[in-house]
This record gives sequence, C-alpha cells and structure tokens, in this order.
Amino acid sequence: MGSYIITQIHAGYVAESVFGENSIEMSDELDHSGKDFVITHNNKTVAVQVKKESKRPESRIIRMATVKMIL
Repeated sequence: MGSYIITQIHAGYVAESVFGENSIEMSDELDHSGKDFVITHNNKTVAVQVKKESKRPESRIIRMATVKMIL
C-alpha cells in the first residue's frame, strides 16, 4: 500500500463522501480547539484531528498526514 498525504480539508471532504451530506462540521472555532472537523452519523459524534508532519529539513520535525480520532 502506498503512502498518501492529505490536508485536513481533503480529509473532511472524504469523510463527507463516506458519511453523507451535512455529516461534517468544519470551523475556525473547532480548529482552535484542536479539532479539524466533527463527524455526526447515526446520532454519534466523533471529532477528528489530522496530524501534520513534514519531511522538510527546515521544519525540524517529520511531517506526514495521519488522522487522530478524538472521542
């Protein structure tokens, strides 16, 4: 399986295509609270944070897109 890099907005759009229209909430307020988007499906809510990592030498940390679910 290959390695894929996605942004938090791409992840939100993918989640919406999986869970349905109007199932995803994205906002500056959520972002400032550490949540990139919230999925609501079947009366359950899951907050999602897309972890940002980079392999650029100038960033001093290794960055690759991963997804962390905050329950």
